[in-house]
Amino acid sequence: MRRERLKSVEKLKRVSSEDDITPALTEEMQRLAALSSTPILQFELHQFEDLFSQKLDKYTSWRKYIEEEKEAQVELLDTIREANQAFLMARSNHPLLQQREKALSNLETAIKRFREASFNLHDGARFYATLEAELQKLKEGCLDFAMARHLDALDLMGVGHGEIPSDISQLPEPSSAPPLPQRQQPPNLVWDPSMPLKYATPK
Repeated sequence: MRRERLKSVEKLKRVSSEDDITPALTEEMQRLAALSSTPILQFELHQFEDLFSQKLDKYTSWRKYIEEEKEAQVELLDTIREANQAFLMARSNHPLLQQREKALSNLETAIKRFREASFNLHDGARFYATLEAELQKLKEGCLDFAMARHLDALDLMGVGHGEIPSDISQLPEPSSAPPLPQRQQPPNLVWDPSMPLKYATPK
């Protein structure tokens, strides 16, 4: 219908552009002047009504065409509304549509869960990265403290530090340090009669 209308509009434009009533109007004025009994002529619009009606008759078919197009469009719109209403009713009761809506709902829920999981994953990664840095600082502090206490223990035992290794695990254990010299106990000076006499060897 739209294509047919465009063709009709183009045709009507051509007809109207070629429609010039100037020659017919001049001829009608000459005819009226010949019928007039006075040399002074005064034309009135009603004198040309027959000419205008005659020239406008060619557009009667176009007016009829427009009215027919209006009626056809109203009928077409009513048909489209009925078909659309039937289509909506069929969609609301069709099992495939319900499955489609359920699938779309599940997909939307899955996307929402994925975004939540992705956010939590990135947030957790940032948290554990910060925690790892803090634990590394704590570890280094513990190693420094343990090394300081180990050196204090070596100092208390009178053991030289020597060259301190960079790794505290390589330091000697305090128990492995050589023992301090013990004082010798004085000999027993009580005489035992059962023991034979022993004389000191002269120096």
